[in-house]
Amino acid sequence: MASTFLSGVVSKTSEHLASLAAEEIMLAWNVEGELQRLKDTSSSIEAVLLDAEERQWNSRAVSVWLSRLQDIVRDISIVVDDIATEALRRQVEVKNHITEKVTRFLPQLVFQFQMGHKIKGIRKRLDEIFEDAIQFNFIRRDNEMPVMTRGRETYSYVRQSEVVGRHNDTEIIVRKLLGASSNSELSVIAIVGIGGLGKTTLAKLVYGDERVEGHFELKKWVHVSTNFNLKKIIAKISGNQDSNLDLETLQNHLLEELNRKKFLVVLDDVWITNRNEWIELRNLLMVGAKGSKILITTRLEIVANIVGSVPYILQGLSDDESSSLFVKCAFEEGKDNEHPNLIAIGKEIVKKCKGVPLAISTLGGMLFSKTEEKYWFSVLKNEIWRLEDRSEDGIMHVLRLSFDQLPSHMKRCFSYSAIFPKGESPGQGGLLCKEELIWLWMAQGYIQSEDIGNQYFNELSTRSFFNDVEEDDSLQRTFCNMHDLIHDLARSVLGEEFCDIDFSAEDIPQTVRHVFLSNENITRPNFPESLLKLKNLETFIWLCGNCYTKEDICIDPIILSFRYLRVLNLCSTCFGELPRSIKQLKYLRYLHLGGNTRIQRLPNSICNLYNMQTLILEGATLLQELPKDIWKLISLRHLFVTSRQVLFPEKGIGCLTSLRTLSIIECEHLAYLPNSMQNLTALEDLLIVKCSELCFSENDMQGLNNLQRLSIRVVPKLARIPSGLKHAATTLKCLYIADCLDLETLPEWLGSFTSLKRLSISKCPNLTSLPQGMCSLTNLQVLKIRECPGLTARCKKGIGKDWPKIAHIPKISLDEDEDVDKISYPHNAFLDR
Repeated sequence: MASTFLSGVVSKTSEHLASLAAEEIMLAWNVEGELQRLKDTSSSIEAVLLDAEERQWNSRAVSVWLSRLQDIVRDISIVVDDIATEALRRQVEVKNHITEKVTRFLPQLVFQFQMGHKIKGIRKRLDEIFEDAIQFNFIRRDNEMPVMTRGRETYSYVRQSEVVGRHNDTEIIVRKLLGASSNSELSVIAIVGIGGLGKTTLAKLVYGDERVEGHFELKKWVHVSTNFNLKKIIAKISGNQDSNLDLETLQNHLLEELNRKKFLVVLDDVWITNRNEWIELRNLLMVGAKGSKILITTRLEIVANIVGSVPYILQGLSDDESSSLFVKCAFEEGKDNEHPNLIAIGKEIVKKCKGVPLAISTLGGMLFSKTEEKYWFSVLKNEIWRLEDRSEDGIMHVLRLSFDQLPSHMKRCFSYSAIFPKGESPGQGGLLCKEELIWLWMAQGYIQSEDIGNQYFNELSTRSFFNDVEEDDSLQRTFCNMHDLIHDLARSVLGEEFCDIDFSAEDIPQTVRHVFLSNENITRPNFPESLLKLKNLETFIWLCGNCYTKEDICIDPIILSFRYLRVLNLCSTCFGELPRSIKQLKYLRYLHLGGNTRIQRLPNSICNLYNMQTLILEGATLLQELPKDIWKLISLRHLFVTSRQVLFPEKGIGCLTSLRTLSIIECEHLAYLPNSMQNLTALEDLLIVKCSELCFSENDMQGLNNLQRLSIRVVPKLARIPSGLKHAATTLKCLYIADCLDLETLPEWLGSFTSLKRLSISKCPNLTSLPQGMCSLTNLQVLKIRECPGLTARCKKGIGKDWPKIAHIPKISLDEDEDVDKISYPHNAFLDR
């Protein structure tokens, strides 16, 4: 996995040295020479890296060698960051005439000398690594594979509407939920099967079934996983985001939520072995109406016995069903008939998967677009099939085979995606957010742009490393899931680089680079000493969940201890002050302070973080204003803002010309958008949500020539769409408008938006008709209209006055229709605010 990263950091070093030279900085003679020698040695190592990476699983010595190499790669990346930061600092200072040229010469000379010395030391270590590699007799191999993309939506074969072979199972479980036991106070149904068999998929199908929807007053979905935490489960069922409340308070919230209602609670992936814990939860849930049900999924039959249920043992897919699923994954739609020989080989491969959907879809995705018979035969004859069993160990070997076939540059991205625990990702209902994953990959230096990140994500999706991919128009986000076994695989790849800890952690290995801190076993907000000793930490994530409402948290130890942080996520952690020392985190690229309801100001020193790419302040409802020098964050690409400002200064957000995402959320006092926003020519996503005083001028959004997605929600004073938006007529793909009470008409010029593919309008009661120009929107694929009574009536199929304007649109969803692309999980409260 180090191969592409090693090449990338060396190349990046060269680029930044060139940029410094272009800035009229005289390079020290030894810097360029040492850099060239470094590149020569790294090229020799790269030639054998692919062989080394595959052999590390069977050789401890090779694994140690790669670990040493990875340490050197990190040191190179630090040098790159130092050079990049210096270049960015100079760009800011020169642009604003902060210092005179004559006063810069001596510090620049010192900087050059330091960089030359560091590169020389790294080069010597790399030479030693290369000499040690000789003993392993590595084979020189081509270490890259092309990125492949499907000619159709990458997630189509895993959408719930196209699930293969679970219709009968769905009918049986639905009948159990609606059947004779409906008169009992609370009954339990358990779906049991090995990992990868499709238990969660079946539960989702049942959960979203129309008959189930109409039978129960209330439905709740809870991902449990290996840690059966009673308080967390109760908090999720009751809709309370603070699982650190005392049990008595949580019980009261639960009673209020479920009392005398017929409910369905799905507990997904249950591993409980203590019957007393189950009885305690069951007793707390005995507050609903008769006929309430609990549906659990589990890998262990003993769990079904503990919860008092006759297990429903889920079987594998039939041969025909398995073949059908495999074809969906391995071929573009309709192309399977062109390759009869491959189909024959594929059927033999499928037989070895023993009807396990995860194994079938993963191998099918791996073989997608491969048309060489020898490649398919190599999979069929692979040694993994010597494990003639249907256990999870056997499936893990299949997944490992699929992972080994990934291009080197994707392996790091895939493994890093498991830094969040199962079901704890900061998305909808614990789902992963594609965009956030891509920003994190960029922060770690694995990719250089969002476009590359999208390609990697799509490829990983086609290979079933991500599934249940769904878009949310209102949030302009795409959410996905990661199967538990896939998550286990990714964690095994991370190895000792990652640690999931709580506040009682001791003896954390010094190899750890990425930490997820949970609130388990917490008695006071003091960080463990063993954690603060991780001087090379690159990722620190603490999704606090507002666990301290009375006692403030001091995060100074985090800032002072982890100087090499690239990712700092303190989502919903309530502290009153961000220390000025934040400026020391010069390598920081991703900072998440969203949901902090206590912080009122940010130190201006945060504006010295020139490498910052993603800054999330969404939900910081007491934040008085943005730092005055925010214009210095010239690398910022994604900004989420909540503040109490009436006006944003002209020399502020509008100067952040690298922005691709801007979310203005809960800025309740904001009156106008700054004119300087027209400078944001790279902006692709614009969200404006809950801005009750915001008034638009006709020139707003002018200059946003690359805007692709626009979402305006709960902006009651929006009377008309600003004509400045016309500049995005050839780029805008998605337009979402909701809760805009004053909006009465859509502009006629909307018909010139030739790139528009999705249009969603909801809760705009005064909007009663569509413009005639809708007829010209030939690329529009989806139209959704919700809670707009007059408009809905005019758009009814065949009889509405506006029907002729929209009849050409493939997917039209009105109030009475089933929502298009609806996610069946409950939404995350923070994102839905």
